[in-house]
Amino acid sequence: MQIKSRSLSNLESKNPLQMLRQEFDDKIEHFLERKFRVSRSFATKKSYKFSLHRFEEFLRIKYNLDINQILVQVKDTKILDSLDVLDEYYAILSKSKYQERK
Repeated sequence: MQIKSRSLSNLESKNPLQMLRQEFDDKIEHFLERKFRVSRSFATKKSYKFSLHRFEEFLRIKYNLDINQILVQVKDTKILDSLDVLDEYYAILSKSKYQERK
């Protein structure tokens, strides 16, 4: 009970942006753990983690936003269209693969 109350007080001391980031980080970790459980492969987990990191880099470069901010703009404010964001990322990935082949 004491541990739980300490963790609650930690959450209360964080600002809303930090809480969102922590919530997202927890979801990502849960997602990666699920990938590991299914595949039983640390390499798969590492690959997914790397891919998510690359997507976050793309968001920072293209939109100057982190993933939480993009999610708010896509989901809540509808400023950005999720399909447009994914299409732009796919275009960059495709372009980089094409350039690697040359």
